[in-house]
Amino acid sequence: MRLVWALSAVILGCGAWPLSSASAQTIPIKHVVFIIKENRSFDNFFATFPGANGATTGKHNGVEVRLQEGLTKSCDLAHSWPDSVRDIDNGAMDGFQLSKIRMKNAYVTLPEKDIPNYWAYARNFALADNFFSAMRGPSFPQHVYLAAADSNHIEGGPTAQKGKTQAWGCDSQPGTTARQVDPATGAITNIFPCFDIPVLPDLLNNAGNTWRYYSATPQQYGFIWSVLDSIKHIRYGNQWTTNVLPVENFQQDVQNGQLADVTWITPMGGYSDHPPNDVCQGEGWVVQVMNAIMQSQFWNSTTVFITWDDWGGYYDHVSPPTVDYFGLGMRVPFLIISPWVKHGTATQPLVQHGLYEFSSMLGFAETVFNLPNLTNRDKSADNLMDAFDFNQQPLPPLVLTPRKCANGPPVVCGPLPHGPDDDGD
Repeated sequence: MRLVWALSAVILGCGAWPLSSASAQTIPIKHVVFIIKENRSFDNFFATFPGANGATTGKHNGVEVRLQEGLTKSCDLAHSWPDSVRDIDNGAMDGFQLSKIRMKNAYVTLPEKDIPNYWAYARNFALADNFFSAMRGPSFPQHVYLAAADSNHIEGGPTAQKGKTQAWGCDSQPGTTARQVDPATGAITNIFPCFDIPVLPDLLNNAGNTWRYYSATPQQYGFIWSVLDSIKHIRYGNQWTTNVLPVENFQQDVQNGQLADVTWITPMGGYSDHPPNDVCQGEGWVVQVMNAIMQSQFWNSTTVFITWDDWGGYYDHVSPPTVDYFGLGMRVPFLIISPWVKHGTATQPLVQHGLYEFSSMLGFAETVFNLPNLTNRDKSADNLMDAFDFNQQPLPPLVLTPRKCANGPPVVCGPLPHGPDDDGD
């Protein structure tokens, strides 16, 4: 058990979190897990969730459009920095891609019957409906925020790598660049996506806490989201081989009694929910990961956050708040799964309406483990403590069964009109 007192902000000095009343309680959390999926807006998954701020209609260039029922397999939509600016349209939220072909249409939502296990987690634990991605941009800089509460001012994804996109970061092919923006002037510098900025693993190392990052390997589709490959001192340090591990190892590690204080998990591409991959398969992978945690010795001391790294071009009706030059970005789904999260019932779920963003997740871990902040983002973001009640009777596990997914033909889509700063995410 760790005792975290409101006075600790004074004791620790500059950079400590201002703690909420909830965090002045005894915190039974010893393990924090981040599961990071791909490319879904809040309205795309939870538009009709009971009690949530969802929408069944949107606007396209000022004209009302009804959201269609989406497909679990659909085409990838454009979602670069310029696409985000276009979609938001100065807060009008009416610039999304509209197509007569349903699988190429941004104005779609998936009903509960198509993602019942995601909804089951939301009903039995907590769904947040005011949670935003870190920035107006695609996967690569968003993932950097999820480790650093900053993107090193990177605006978009690395450039094309001669048809090989297994690596984004220090293992990128020579000549690969990413756009770095000076927020004061807007000037662009193209840099190789291998750089040194402080990340949460550094804070954990300094405090004697443990961490692991599970992801696809360099030979697998999905390694592009293994963002510590971009952090030079980790990629070329000793912990690259001990702490950055194949994602298929996670379940066995938990069963063997191994769960780090903080864990990141990014799936192989086929289980990522990234179009055109089947959401049914991606949901089933999450169920397997969650079952491993819930059936382990770690359940009562763990909090799991599940989010999606960007909106993927899909419609959402909530205009993102502006906190700095880069963000916030589009609203995305966010599930909080823990024995200690405030909750309703399956029939009357409790939806968290607090204003959260990616840096809130880092702030939560920093609070639990008494760590300093990385940047102003995690210092100022709501640290999610208000979503928990550490005095409640702990919630039991919810062991689910992955659904049997239809083996239909692969989705055939035309080329994606990615911008120059948004390749292959």
